[in-house]
Amino acid sequence: MKKHGSITCLLMSGLIFSGSLMSIAQPPDSLWMKTYGGIDNEIGFAVMEPENGIYILAGKTESYGNGGSDLYIVKLDNNGGPVWERYYGGMLNEAALGVCEALYGGYMLTGSSGSYASGLSDLWVLWVGGNGDSLNARSWGGPTSDQGYSIFRTVDQDYIITGFSSVYLWGDQLYLLRMDVNMDTVWTKRYGSPYQDYGRAVLQTTDGGFIIGGYSYLDYTSDAQFWLLKTDGNGDTLWSRKYGGPGNEMAYTMAALSDGYAIAGQTDSYGAGLSDLWLVRTDMNGDTLWTRTFGGTGADLCYGLETDETGFYLAGYTNSFGWDNYQIYLVKAGPDGSLLWQDTYGSDENELTYGFCRTTDGGFLITGKYDEIMTLNDDAFVLKLGPETAGTDEKVESGAFSPVLFPDPATDHITVLLPGPPGHGTAVEILNVRGQKVFGQTFTSGNNIRIHLGQFPAGIYLCRVSREKQSNTQRFIKR
Repeated sequence: MKKHGSITCLLMSGLIFSGSLMSIAQPPDSLWMKTYGGIDNEIGFAVMEPENGIYILAGKTESYGNGGSDLYIVKLDNNGGPVWERYYGGMLNEAALGVCEALYGGYMLTGSSGSYASGLSDLWVLWVGGNGDSLNARSWGGPTSDQGYSIFRTVDQDYIITGFSSVYLWGDQLYLLRMDVNMDTVWTKRYGSPYQDYGRAVLQTTDGGFIIGGYSYLDYTSDAQFWLLKTDGNGDTLWSRKYGGPGNEMAYTMAALSDGYAIAGQTDSYGAGLSDLWLVRTDMNGDTLWTRTFGGTGADLCYGLETDETGFYLAGYTNSFGWDNYQIYLVKAGPDGSLLWQDTYGSDENELTYGFCRTTDGGFLITGKYDEIMTLNDDAFVLKLGPETAGTDEKVESGAFSPVLFPDPATDHITVLLPGPPGHGTAVEILNVRGQKVFGQTFTSGNNIRIHLGQFPAGIYLCRVSREKQSNTQRFIKR
């Protein structure tokens, strides 16, 4: 298994000229990656860090339990070793899709259950203690299918859960459930049309209400659109916004910011490939501020989003960069959505990301399924990444010797226009943001130097031009 494969690393933070240093942040390194499961199939859907260096994996297992698939929860130590693992369910299918810390200790999980359902499957909530033992369980649903995707602990000691509920013959509606500390219903709400509407993530907002992110179909034949729904504390709708184009847009994750919201998932309407990661940034009323796509020519999907003052971290999976199989995909975007860096992690098998969180050491935790292509056997995996790494500082100089670079951004070539003839020789070097030289040549004639960039991946580069005792380094972007 390889450590990670760089695609394009794109952050230039603190770029200051006149002889100052330029700090370059880079993608995080892989610290460890572990798989969990038995002879059949396991998937990790959610991951969290309830205390420093202790992790919780939640998902489903077919290797253990009573039949079908069972809810699967594993407590991990700092190195990914299992402290304990538990599985819960009946003769049919159960799964955990979301997890949070319980108010009185342990963990609260939501997902679905077929074994303990009034219909085909019910939204299921299971409370386990700190040792993984079951403390209580409840289910909600009707005659068809209901499911919880996300659970969040409120500031007033309740829980809010979102997912979907099938209330029409063929359609699903976004479902919002408020549950008290005793796991009793406070209220439930359904939103949407008679078609298909799904809530994938929910957070409490500072006004005591809730923001729900998901996706919605306009009718039985249309593609989906991102959906952002704002409610008050009673679940009554304050506003609703949808985002998308002529293709299919499905949002799986979101974040609340001090001045608005961010919602992310996949788009078929925009971007460079079959599907791209799509990030939509809105104001407090859900009106679009900007949108960005990330990915290559294949399929790229986003299932996790974290934010801080430096920007957005998006986790998903991709088959666009260097391999035919799917790999874990991590993207960093700046506060304006500009691409800062991106990287892939994994092996020559398939790794599909479904859960993502930030850890207290500044790093990241990713879970999903590890698919062995030859055996068709899936294991749950957890990947631990360190913090963003500091890149090589590069001296950026200006002054009397000031070549001109154009065009910027560049596509297939960059031209270096020298201030006067090259003299005894002018050396031109191009470095990527890891400080690695990707081009170097000395020119002895002409003051108009054209360098072809067709073989370079898209990203930010440094062009260093040196003549006798003079040197100048400038940044340019290759698209």
